[in-house]
Amino acid sequence: ARLQVGTTDDLKALSGTKNGVIAISGTQAFRMRDMVGPGMLSTTSGWLKRIWGTDATHLWAVGQNGTLLRYDNGWFSWPLGPLGKIAKLSMVWGSDKNNTWVVGGAGTVFKFDGTKWTQQTTGISQDLTGLWGTSSTTLFAVGAGGTIASSDGTNWSLLPPVTSQGLNSLHGAGGV
Repeated sequence: ARLQVGTTDDLKALSGTKNGVIAISGTQAFRMRDMVGPGMLSTTSGWLKRIWGTDATHLWAVGQNGTLLRYDNGWFSWPLGPLGKIAKLSMVWGSDKNNTWVVGGAGTVFKFDGTKWTQQTTGISQDLTGLWGTSSTTLFAVGAGGTIASSDGTNWSLLPPVTSQGLNSLHGAGGV
């Protein structure tokens, strides 16, 4: 059986909550409840790439042209300011609703503290495309040219590359 989600674009990411599944596709976000069908949650001018959240009311979606959307009983755009608008955002991850990071083009990293987004200095020039961590003080990012970086939640350090190929994502389980 095929589930109709209201778009012919490829689905880019899914996030499950107790209230259903949130899917992003192209410039649209959908909620699917009980796998019956979608309800459109948002449309945006920037292509959405990834979605992450702690629960049904704390969801973030990121995409091109610095697109950053937050879901809190409705989607709305969250501006990062002029620096964010030049960045293509590739991934979002957090340890909880007050410790969330986004990564993107040219080593861009922003951290959300529950109130505001702040840009973090990375010293990385390559595009970052993947992000994952075990806590708010142990994070890893990967990207173009085999870039691998680690962070204590504030400071970023490059790790020795294991390949020259672009790395798109990473994930793990448990502690490091």
